[in-house]
Amino acid sequence: TRETPGWFWKFMYGISETLGDKPEYFDPFLFQADLIRLRQFYLDQGFFQSRIDTSIQVFPEKKEGRLTFRIHEGQRSYIDTLSYRGFENLPSILLEDIHGNPLLHEKDPYVVQNVENELRRIVGAFVNHGYVRVRIDTVIARRYASTNNVAVHFAFVPNERYRFGEIQVDQDTTVAEKVDPAVVLRHLDFVQGDFYGEGKK
Repeated sequence: TRETPGWFWKFMYGISETLGDKPEYFDPFLFQADLIRLRQFYLDQGFFQSRIDTSIQVFPEKKEGRLTFRIHEGQRSYIDTLSYRGFENLPSILLEDIHGNPLLHEKDPYVVQNVENELRRIVGAFVNHGYVRVRIDTVIARRYASTNNVAVHFAFVPNERYRFGEIQVDQDTTVAEKVDPAVVLRHLDFVQGDFYGEGKK
């Protein structure tokens, strides 16, 4: 839902669509969709107690309408507790990677996008250390009615750890001069038997 442009820009639009802006007309379905999107946006930002009311005023003589959104944000929810499962018996280098640069902290505002970004970061750390079949068991965000804050729980199943297998250098058959495969292999950051890592690849 958008405000209609001023008469000048509508006039210019009548001359050429590239010069001005088209008139905007009230669409009740779009207006309702905007309301739903706004409510979801506030929920995703941790405003679980938010309320959004709307009103529509119509001025027939001007063929205009005035749309109002009244937003009551309410109390924002914060991350009360962060917990993880599936980190048992992991190599220390992976644990350092996971715990070294977290995107979520206790006492941060609860934001759905931040939780999703942290999930992607942890999965990426697993894959970068050979756990290419890591599985996300559960991601739970539980809100407590007493405090309005949220406990976020991540659970992973690492599965087996993978290593680099045989490394093969395929030469270009259309050229006469070829680089010795040993030279190519010498410039790689991994050798056969190393734990697999996306960064190394």
